[in-house]
Amino acid sequence: MQHLFLYTDWLDDESFWLHMSACDIFLALLDDTPLSRYCFPSKVVNYMAIGRPIIATDIGDIGAFVRDYACGITYPVGGANLAQAIQALASDPEGARRMGERGKEAVSRDLSWEVLGEKIEKVYYQVLDTKKQFA
Repeated sequence: MQHLFLYTDWLDDESFWLHMSACDIFLALLDDTPLSRYCFPSKVVNYMAIGRPIIATDIGDIGAFVRDYACGITYPVGGANLAQAIQALASDPEGARRMGERGKEAVSRDLSWEVLGEKIEKVYYQVLDTKKQFA
C-alpha cells in the first residue's frame, strides 16, 4: 500500500472539497496542553461530512467526540502511538469505511446547520422566557 501526504496552500471552496474528498484518513493532532484539552478543531466536522475516518489524539473533548461517534480511532500522545494508529486504520479498509460512514451519518443527523440552528433557537427562547420571569 502506498501512502501519500499532500500539503497544500490556501484553497478556494471548490478546490478544498475536491482535495478533501481525495483523502482516505484525516488527522486531528493536538499536544496535551490545558488549552488542547478543551479545544475542538472545526475541521473534524468537515472530515466527518466527507465520510472519512479520523485519527485523533486521545485528549480532552476531541478524543471523547471521536470515541462517542465511533467515527475514527484515538491514540495516546506520542509519535509511535500515532504511527500505530495510522497503521491500524490503513490495514483495515472495511473498518475505516464504516467509521467514515458513521461520521457522515452523525453530521447529517446531529451536526447539520438545520439541527444546530434548532438547538440554538431553543436556547434563545429559554433565555427570553427566563428574562420575562424576572422582568
